[in-house]
Amino acid sequence: MKKNIIIIAIVIVILSIITLVLTKEKNKNHKTLSEHNYVIEKETDFTNNDLIGKLPIINLNSKDIQKINNEIMKEYYECAYGEDDVFYYEYSVYKDILSIMIRVTKADDTQYGTIEYHFYNINVKNEKQLKDEELLKYLKVSNDDLESAINKKLKSYYDKDDLNKDMSYDEYIKYIKYSSSNNNLVILKNNLYVYTTFSLTRSLIDYPGNINEIEVKKLK
Repeated sequence: MKKNIIIIAIVIVILSIITLVLTKEKNKNHKTLSEHNYVIEKETDFTNNDLIGKLPIINLNSKDIQKINNEIMKEYYECAYGEDDVFYYEYSVYKDILSIMIRVTKADDTQYGTIEYHFYNINVKNEKQLKDEELLKYLKVSNDDLESAINKKLKSYYDKDDLNKDMSYDEYIKYIKYSSSNNNLVILKNNLYVYTTFSLTRSLIDYPGNINEIEVKKLK
């Protein structure tokens, strides 16, 4: 009986060690938000406003970060002092990349208001802001993969649109004024997305504004 208890205890200890090792290995490859303090949610006089909330401040010290923080604060306080304006942010950490998306909605005479997006991808090791091509290189995602994801989404719109009876796909792309210069990349919840703007016809619009979120790749 005592021998069996000792064997069970040894097995439990071994399983605990294996679990600990696997957890450490997983965390080494996939850093989670709870392990870092890259973003500080600062309370302000507007924190209790449901449309505004807390002010996100990046907790790093480079010139790039100072510039980004100043831009974020500018957008935040412009919304805070505006009537019925909305400030929303979302951030995510993937390996050495901190990604932040800011969405600002400014009330106007239209149904949804004017919606603006701001995207920031930062390498936390060197505290530098990454350009989209640098982010793609870091993630080992090709331009072909990016263009394929975008074309797949645009083609789905074209197939559903009554205008496909009157114009080719290439003509349709020009008609909705799609341009790769409007593309912005961001990582959210271990997925790479491209946000891009183009003008859909009324029959296809089922969301506020003309910003489209397109999933490029699920990151491991």
